[in-house]
Amino acid sequence: MKKISLAILTLIVVLASCKKTPDVNLKYVDVVRDLVTVGTTTANIQCDYDYIATLKKAYLFYGEGEEEFDMTSAEMQVVQNTLYVELTGLKENTTYSYYYEFHNGFNSMRSASKTFKTETSPTSLATVITAEVTEITTNSAKGGGEITNDGGAEVTERGICWSTTANPTISDSHVAAGTGTGVFAATMSGLEVNTTYHVRAYATNEKGTAYGLDREFTTNRTEGALTGDFSVSETEKVRFSKGNLQYQASTNTWRFAEHQWDYVGEGNTNASASYDGWIDLFGWGTSGYNHGAVCYQPWERGGQYDHAAYAHHWHDLCDENGQADWGYNAISNGGNQERLWRTCRLNEWMFMLNERQTASGIRYAKATVNETNGLILLPDDWNQNTFVLNNTNDGSAAFETNVISLADWADALEANGAVFLPAAGNIQYWSDNNFGTRGAYWSATSGGVWLKSLFDFTAEYLNPGGYYPFTLYSVRLVCSAASTSSISTTLNPVSGGTVAGAGSYPNGQICTLTAAPSAGYTFLYWKENDRVVSNANPYSFAVEFDKTLEACFDVVSHYPLYYVFDEINHTASVSGHWDGLNATGDVVIPSVVTHLGESYVVSSVGGFAFSTCSDITSIDIPIAVNEIGYFALNGCSGLISMTIHAETPPTIGGYALDGIDKTIPVYIPNGTLSAYQNADGWNEFTNFIEMP
Repeated sequence: MKKISLAILTLIVVLASCKKTPDVNLKYVDVVRDLVTVGTTTANIQCDYDYIATLKKAYLFYGEGEEEFDMTSAEMQVVQNTLYVELTGLKENTTYSYYYEFHNGFNSMRSASKTFKTETSPTSLATVITAEVTEITTNSAKGGGEITNDGGAEVTERGICWSTTANPTISDSHVAAGTGTGVFAATMSGLEVNTTYHVRAYATNEKGTAYGLDREFTTNRTEGALTGDFSVSETEKVRFSKGNLQYQASTNTWRFAEHQWDYVGEGNTNASASYDGWIDLFGWGTSGYNHGAVCYQPWERGGQYDHAAYAHHWHDLCDENGQADWGYNAISNGGNQERLWRTCRLNEWMFMLNERQTASGIRYAKATVNETNGLILLPDDWNQNTFVLNNTNDGSAAFETNVISLADWADALEANGAVFLPAAGNIQYWSDNNFGTRGAYWSATSGGVWLKSLFDFTAEYLNPGGYYPFTLYSVRLVCSAASTSSISTTLNPVSGGTVAGAGSYPNGQICTLTAAPSAGYTFLYWKENDRVVSNANPYSFAVEFDKTLEACFDVVSHYPLYYVFDEINHTASVSGHWDGLNATGDVVIPSVVTHLGESYVVSSVGGFAFSTCSDITSIDIPIAVNEIGYFALNGCSGLISMTIHAETPPTIGGYALDGIDKTIPVYIPNGTLSAYQNADGWNEFTNFIEMP
């Protein structure tokens, strides 16, 4: 029995001794780039690497010749995210082989072997490390580096150089930052907006100029944008403005608050057309653009409920050309260009707060920042180890759950993309309250009759809701996080014409689309997501995200129209449509018609021309029409829109517009709103929309 036990024990020992050591697995580590700076008896070696986990240690193995035998190892140090080691006691003018070996606590992984050769001269190039780029704006950024070894001779100049191509030199743009060894910093200025640059630190001694590793960065697309990316849908990301929106009535100036925790509070109660202070609480859609509603100015509080400062309750702030969106305006410290910014829709706010997937799983947290109550939003790539927050994703948490100092906010949170929405309160028609205890932020979405949608929070709750538009709440704008967007077009019908101007654009640039109708067709309007967004041709807008616009055309004469011709003045009047059949669908009246080989300008729509045509859905009336005769459109109850190109409102004959819904959109030339609102017959309509 003892012999059998001894045999089993021997077998176990043999099997244990044969256990295979884990293989080196190169696919898990990637040396992104390495740099070797040599002297006569020294070599400074540094590398950047990518790895899916955490390395415990890293070593450099090196030896004479090009064969891997009798290698010496040296542990590498981490200097500003770069592995670094300095070798000494080397032989002059000698070739050495080297490779990296990485350890993760379980096994080791090594790189391919490379070589370097030591110098023969008494001095060598300096050793330079390029620092990460920080403080990136639209036209500037802060760079720098460290001179870890002068190469045996004085460093007479050090600095950074940059270019839009890789591995810039001092022949490109550069700025000096002193002499000698050590850490230094410098600012790159005069950069282009939304542009990718490469930067390297450099150092010059009597041997020449040495460079650090190439680092890449991209300037901001919009002044005033924070750095964090936030998903507002499965496909779109945005960046927030640096503070809540503010307005000064006396100078008609819009700006972003200087700090994220800034809010005006009771000062909003002083708002008036001549007030020289700043306000930051606004009625829904009070961008200052006059859409014909009773109240629309930023200082307004109160007015017609169903007009609510922007057309009708079924409109959100993003229809037509977005003039009612607060981002329609040029923001003085936010790029100072119209339409660089926009307001989130309610579904985007809710996706950001409740649905988006983040690296840490954290989306928001209640907090007090710099003694101001509010809500912190964490970017998609937030690392929860950067700063520990309590009661995250908890709408019922109290503000005091997280009390954050100004230093921690600036260094740990804002520097890593966090957004803070202060509890700035609100102003209702009948009271002013909640300053510092409630945050309420408008969305771009209508919530129904008399209601507009927003989300709000206090120390006890966080939820979306629909609120009366005459109540004043906070506005926080966003811009696209993408550097470029794709603008594409479709044709309806395909044979209707062509479109020029589509393509890829840097966000913030103006895209202009031009539709060219085919023979026998006329251009109608542009649609986006089945909604008419403009009748302008060409149509210009600021690019902020991918979009597809549909160019809609119609046959010049969808149904034969009859005319009465004035052969003396060469004008024509529409006298009717196809005998015995009512006109249907979209009617486009041509601006010029041909009669007996002569051109006639259409100048009027005659009496009874389209009377009782209840299946007409839209009508486009050309620029020269100055009169719409009696009963001309009487009974056209199916109309859902009208487009009038005349700058002077056409005169209206008796009963010409009876039976038409007076709340439908009526598209008119830009700058003619007041004229149509005060013209007989036209003044019964309540939803005029000026075309660009």
